[in-house]
Amino acid sequence: MVVLTSFPIPNVGIVHQEENCSSQVDDHNFGNGTLFITENQVSWLSAEGTGFSLDYEQISLHAVSRDTTTFPEECLYLMIDGKLTDDRESGEDAEDDDDDESATTDVRFIPQNKETLDTMYRNMCECQALHPDPEDVSSGDEELGEEEEGMEEPGEDGDVGHEPFTGSLEGFYTAENIGDGDGDIQLSIQGQATLARLENMLANSQANMPVNGTAPTESMETGQFEDAQS
Repeated sequence: MVVLTSFPIPNVGIVHQEENCSSQVDDHNFGNGTLFITENQVSWLSAEGTGFSLDYEQISLHAVSRDTTTFPEECLYLMIDGKLTDDRESGEDAEDDDDDESATTDVRFIPQNKETLDTMYRNMCECQALHPDPEDVSSGDEELGEEEEGMEEPGEDGDVGHEPFTGSLEGFYTAENIGDGDGDIQLSIQGQATLARLENMLANSQANMPVNGTAPTESMETGQFEDAQS
């Protein structure tokens, strides 16, 4: 069974204090006491001043249980990694250590006032969020590192991984081939004018590209955006 120890009443980081709250670990009920939900631990003290504390890293699950078919009273249920109880005989071999590591312990806090269960649960959620699982944090860092490795360094013009289009327009509909072939695709006069303008912009973009590492001359840049409206 769980061994209750004496420790001072928590007085730092208390988020919720629930008096008249009994506790049960697996099948053993410890009677009435006071539950302290703090930022660093969940502690329970009996009326005699003995109790136990749980670190948030130990708590793999917590929930409000209202199913009275599995337990006679509504309660705040906690699943704890590992065994808090030690039922082995003193002379028994310690070969079950590996099994203890994979085992879990059921802890229940049963307040006399059941209306406080939702508040107890929310406060536990807030406190447990302050203690994220180290494995989850390291996994997130690894995924972030992989995403950063997949990103390309920006070039001198600030462009990231985008090469200028230097190919042909084969496979695309243009002003020259829009009506060719079996599919007689027709555009309105406005649509044809827009398409022709896009082709001219593409042709100008290719003409302004550096040739053999030589930058465009000043004359090429002059009047490049003269059509723009101010």
